[in-house]
Amino acid sequence: MLSIALKTSSQRNPDRFRIQVHVLADVYADISNQLEERLHEAKDNYTGEFILIIPYNSGNFHWIGLLIQFKQDKQIQRVEYIDPVNKSNYSPAKLQEQFNKVFPNFILQSRTALYKGNQADSASLIVKNLLEAIVEFKCKEVEHANTSKLSDQINDTEMFSNKTFEPFRLKSMSINDRENACDESPSIFPVKVAQIDESRESKSTKGDSDESVKENEISKCERKPCSMLSLDIRKSYSRDDFQLTNESLKDTYKDFDLMPLCTERFLLSLWYLISVKLIGKDAIVDQTIMSSDYRKLEIDEELQCLKERLKLEEISSTKIQHAVETLSIYIKNENWISSLIILKEILHEIMPLNIYELFRLVKNIDDAANLIKDKKIIFFLGNTGSGKSTTIHFLAGSKMIKTEINGLNHIEPTEIKNVDLKRIVTAPFAKSITRCITPVTVYFKDIGAYGQDSIILCDSPGFGDTNGPEVDIANGIAIVRAIQVCESVKPVLIISYKSIGDRYEGLKDLTHTLARLIQNTKHQIKAFSYIFTKYPKNEKETIHASLETISNTLSDQERSDTNFMDIFRDMFEKTKKNACVLDPIKDDPSKILDELADSIDINHPEDVFQFFITEKSKSILDKQVTKYELSIKLATKRSEYSLVKYILDQLKFLNILLNQESIEEIYVNCTRYVSRHFFEEYQKAILILNRSLLDETILIDEEIKQYRTYFDHANLVEDLRKRHLGNEAIHSCAYIEYLNEKVDNLAKNLQEKDINDLSIKLSIDKIKILSEYFDDV
Repeated sequence: MLSIALKTSSQRNPDRFRIQVHVLADVYADISNQLEERLHEAKDNYTGEFILIIPYNSGNFHWIGLLIQFKQDKQIQRVEYIDPVNKSNYSPAKLQEQFNKVFPNFILQSRTALYKGNQADSASLIVKNLLEAIVEFKCKEVEHANTSKLSDQINDTEMFSNKTFEPFRLKSMSINDRENACDESPSIFPVKVAQIDESRESKSTKGDSDESVKENEISKCERKPCSMLSLDIRKSYSRDDFQLTNESLKDTYKDFDLMPLCTERFLLSLWYLISVKLIGKDAIVDQTIMSSDYRKLEIDEELQCLKERLKLEEISSTKIQHAVETLSIYIKNENWISSLIILKEILHEIMPLNIYELFRLVKNIDDAANLIKDKKIIFFLGNTGSGKSTTIHFLAGSKMIKTEINGLNHIEPTEIKNVDLKRIVTAPFAKSITRCITPVTVYFKDIGAYGQDSIILCDSPGFGDTNGPEVDIANGIAIVRAIQVCESVKPVLIISYKSIGDRYEGLKDLTHTLARLIQNTKHQIKAFSYIFTKYPKNEKETIHASLETISNTLSDQERSDTNFMDIFRDMFEKTKKNACVLDPIKDDPSKILDELADSIDINHPEDVFQFFITEKSKSILDKQVTKYELSIKLATKRSEYSLVKYILDQLKFLNILLNQESIEEIYVNCTRYVSRHFFEEYQKAILILNRSLLDETILIDEEIKQYRTYFDHANLVEDLRKRHLGNEAIHSCAYIEYLNEKVDNLAKNLQEKDINDLSIKLSIDKIKILSEYFDDV
């Protein structure tokens, strides 16, 4: 695949680049001396400047990629390897040893993978990563030498945009398209998503710190072609792509206006202010949310506050530091689109899950669930883009035709007779179109079926929604709430050929998601039906065999998952004789609808279906919750109790909303940590007071100030105690009670001493000082 793409590119653009790219045959780690043979082959057969690409199977189908750039004299300019596997424990020691047998004294450098996933996907992932790396290597030829240092820094700053901001990725572009993009018009802004190894990263941090030099270099970069990715943005990205509306501006303002001082607040504030600048005269800002004081705030001031806040919160990631530096220059140059892109990247890094957007989505979950309350329905489930909406159109009698939209093949409904179908939209894109639960009533006689009267087909948002984890999680809540209010449900799982994966990992992920949705699968699974969509003709008869292959490769962990195995066995059994593979153009809807109508019902679905979350979204949710935990601990140490309370409020709401054990555990741990912190402060305060009130000691002003500080801390957390900590947290009155007890002891001792005792004055002075700090003494 890699060789074909490169060959095609070379044929179409023979004079585009001087440097050649050679892809060697795959190397397997368990074959002795194979890598050395490949390297000797390249050394002997190729001349001039060239890039050498070697796909390398390190074992157990774990593919990595080796990239070597040679200079004119056959000396190596750089050598890098890419590992596309998430949480990989791969060690390059063996690879380094083999490499040094042919090219001694060269150190392999790790190059961060642009596309990452599990080990089973590493073969396809490494091809994508190698293509991206080759494109970047070639593009760097046309960059001027005096921009290279800054380009490295910008690349490193912006490299995580491809991971976190999906609209910037060029998933559908061929390598030739990307190379042609390098020749296009000058850039508007240089967003370059290239992965930079650690050695280059360290060099970029030592670059010229002079702001004017940086601005000059960025200006040069903006007039030169950078990566294919950045040029795609330049050609097609505009303010409209940010979906900036007056409503979204209002939401953003409300989000940060309610927040105490923190990094997130300043990021959202900057997003708001820059968005207003970008919209310009089209912005209709609600005066009720724009006080006169706030109008005085300048973007530069907020940016400075952000920088100071990052230091205070000990957020010292090199990526974020570089991103903020670049953001500063974009803001100074009033490059608002680039500023929003960088801000989006930083927000994704600081806030993996947009908790405010999730709360809004949940609050506004579609009321369509009421339309199916106490009804008998056929409920269609499946991944985003699997064909649920198309299947419902087909079953409800719409005529289906082949068409093409934006270069993509699509089966489109025409002659739509059922009025309910007007709300069911189909599209060829791998992006969710269905945003809510949508019921469609189908009368059997209208499509020539034999069933009695009518039945309700219910469309639903897809699993793994590509609009982000917030939408995906909200969809899960919407699906369960809708199903639970029905009288009975016939679940239909839609399985797309395009989503099953090369090693069926997509099908297994879908089964895992379904297993989390259902309780007691053993007694309910017989009610499920399975429809397979988008299968090529030559693959339609392979479904059962594919499931058998999956069965033979299941891990021990998967086999021990009862729900997963129940669903998998049911799917396996129901595809033995004849899997239902849908052809919306040729098939008869009446036959399939009759079969679905005759399938088993799940009665009392409220006892069967439970909230679920896809693995990908759960990973992001866990990351956000872990960040909350760290933020709470650091804010507690800084005595920022309003921030502690705010984050605990978010955690508590998430815990109630999602009912996840991991969130519950972290929430409880955080409340205990904060309570323990106050108890430790109380113990420190007691030690200070006891030491200060000893006979023959002078009460030091600084010590009593510290006692007062601890007392004030306890006073500040009254709301925190009421909402989260309960009686476990030390109350401020405990400080006063202990202090009064000590003062009473001093007074009692005074009565027992002789009037001429020199310690009397010392004790009276202590009581006087304490009364100045505490009114209740």
